[in-house]
Amino acid sequence: MENEYRISMQQNYFCLCLSQIKEYESICEYIEELNAKQVSENEIHIVEMNLAVQYERRERAMLAPIVFAAMCIEAFVYDYGASHLGDAYIKKYLDKLDITSKLVVVTDLVTGEKFPTEGQAFEGLKIL
Repeated sequence: MENEYRISMQQNYFCLCLSQIKEYESICEYIEELNAKQVSENEIHIVEMNLAVQYERRERAMLAPIVFAAMCIEAFVYDYGASHLGDAYIKKYLDKLDITSKLVVVTDLVTGEKFPTEGQAFEGLKIL
């Protein structure tokens, strides 16, 4: 009998999230350097154009960790449920639920305990 190895994307999403946070921080430092730079009047336009590009890069780098964090949580909950309840069960009954509902239902089905839905953590998840 062949052993199956579950592959989950949560670790990849988590690593992408962290790398984008580092990218964001690096861009912010560069923007500070550009803003502090003493330049001649002839160079102001070049610095302003460079700043505009960096602000756009910063926006993308800010959005990516949010998306990857949500994807990481979604992948974890799916994999947790699938490893305990089976892929077929998750796909048939739970896969289309939103992440907060899926977390509550999977926790209840797997552990027999209610997931705490009162508090900052759960509210943060809903916002994410």
